[in-house]
Amino acid sequence: ANPGQVYLYPEGVFYKAYGMSAWLLCIRVHSFKVSARPLKGLDGPLLSVGFPQASLEKYSAGLQVSGNPAFPGGKILRFPDGAADVSGYPAWQESFRQPEGTASGERSAPFNSLPVYGAVYRLAVEVTEMASRLPRNYRYSLGEDIRQGAKRALLCVTLAGKGEERPAHIRKARLSAMDVQLSLRLLSDLHVLEDKRYVYFLEMTEEIVKQLSNWERGVRRRESTAGVPSP
Repeated sequence: ANPGQVYLYPEGVFYKAYGMSAWLLCIRVHSFKVSARPLKGLDGPLLSVGFPQASLEKYSAGLQVSGNPAFPGGKILRFPDGAADVSGYPAWQESFRQPEGTASGERSAPFNSLPVYGAVYRLAVEVTEMASRLPRNYRYSLGEDIRQGAKRALLCVTLAGKGEERPAHIRKARLSAMDVQLSLRLLSDLHVLEDKRYVYFLEMTEEIVKQLSNWERGVRRRESTAGVPSP
């Protein structure tokens, strides 16, 4: 029932946000590391993010902060542009779900065997949501380029995970992620994408490119060791 506000709960010296509040913090405030913890009775893992209470001012800059009357010590963060669009939350939540019938530690499912898959999937979800909010003259130009670039990266990672021409698909995924980076930089330089959002997406794409580069080197090294020529 979260109407687009962030609910923070004090836990020790930290503030924690759960579920949709965690998602809003990640897409609107900062690229937090998400904790996904299985919990009996929940349809999927319990998703949360956190930060030190001493950093509240840093992460709430530009937001309206108030106490939570229903939870002593808690805080509610409200965005100045009103209730956030939460349509992208279900897909973000789904990207952390462990597929049914897959035991913990099993490496047959994409989200378990390929951590980069989850990162690219979340990038695709979040840039699609961001691009839908761009002014019309950018939404169908740079915005569409960004959406398609993230989608290509996701497809290539999926194909690489299936073992189909793996090095070539990893390379294409890495180049697509870099293409998304360049389009995001253009939006930032044109003052269409605010600096905070640009830095958030830059950190996300840099991590994806790094993971894909390491994966590509590892695959080529294994093929070289096995005497299989790389394409």
